[in-house]
Amino acid sequence: FSETKIYFLCSSIFSEAAEILDVDSVIAANLDLITEKQNNKIVFSQNKYSLNLLEKINRIKFDVAINLNISKLAGDIFSKIMASQKFGYYSNNEKSIEWLYFVLSFIKTRKLSSINLVDVYRHSFFINETIPISRRENPKKENIICLSLGTRNLKRNWNVSNFVKLAEFLPKSKYKIYLIGSKSESENGKIFTKMMRDRDNIFNLIGKTNISQLAKIISESSLLISGDTGPMHIASYYSTPTIAIFSGPAYPFETAGYFYKNKIAIVDDNLRCYPCRESTVCKNNFVCNSHLTANYVFDIYQNNEKYLYPVYDEIGQFLVLKQNDSPDFIMKMFYRDFALKYFFHSNLRIENMAEFYDKEVYQKVLKLIRREIKIYKLTKLESSDSYFLKPYFYLKQLLPKKKII
Repeated sequence: FSETKIYFLCSSIFSEAAEILDVDSVIAANLDLITEKQNNKIVFSQNKYSLNLLEKINRIKFDVAINLNISKLAGDIFSKIMASQKFGYYSNNEKSIEWLYFVLSFIKTRKLSSINLVDVYRHSFFINETIPISRRENPKKENIICLSLGTRNLKRNWNVSNFVKLAEFLPKSKYKIYLIGSKSESENGKIFTKMMRDRDNIFNLIGKTNISQLAKIISESSLLISGDTGPMHIASYYSTPTIAIFSGPAYPFETAGYFYKNKIAIVDDNLRCYPCRESTVCKNNFVCNSHLTANYVFDIYQNNEKYLYPVYDEIGQFLVLKQNDSPDFIMKMFYRDFALKYFFHSNLRIENMAEFYDKEVYQKVLKLIRREIKIYKLTKLESSDSYFLKPYFYLKQLLPKKKII
């Protein structure tokens, strides 16, 4: 949309981050001033500040409004914005809602999801178009490796001692190593510095940069090694390759950085407790992190170890691994094929995917899927025991008037 003026409405907390986006204007809203509590729920408040904000927005006379936020508060605000067309959550646009409901159907069975959040959003307002994602690229890459030591959820965090060991492996004579992160992660930087024996060419910038400065550093770097956090997405936006470490509630098929040069350190896809929920307490001694060692990540750096990496189809980014032996991966492919057929009038070229899965496992899973579908057709019972059909049953609830084949 090169000739379109784009406005970005966000919480004032994120206004600084929004400034790095390629938009014409950022409208920042103070959420504390536009909300009130009613019956233990946060709702939109009809006060002077919020009414002035709405008047300012509606004075612009938008052609299109897109809501990318699933919260009820966002829905309340969105309903009051005047626009010729509306897309996204709470929009009542049939195509948009169908697509979003399909994505939401995997909430209870996340391991069968394969749609990156970028593709969730972009197809919520142009279903049948496959426009390539544009990104900025800094041609002046420096010999810098950035290490982002923290995330917003402790269960996503790779242990600082692992970052220390990894830094000892990295060629510090060739690269400067920058530690990056927010002020809330400053303690990680102190622990790292205390544990690191050889501190030559290591620079602790945690809590010492604003977002614009951080984006500039990442854009100039040759590599970022990070958990699932903001810097990872900034790196993808500026075409800086990443090695991303996913664990706990972070699931790369949903939120990996959107860039073909990214590598993802993987948790065993057959581990039943992964990915967990953000709010749950880990009862399994963080087993998902147990094999994500510094040696393993360094082997990924050297291209000597297995990792997930992106390929692309009509939906967008899909993560693959050479010779995947996980039944869940096979099931992901079947649901992705369903999405391609239903929404894009295409199909997954499974014959071209053969290098990414174990053929014996594929046949076993295919037999299992056929069996579950046959049982369902005979009994019409939406059994919770059917792992593969859970998203299908949930989608039927979300779209009761639709015939879903």
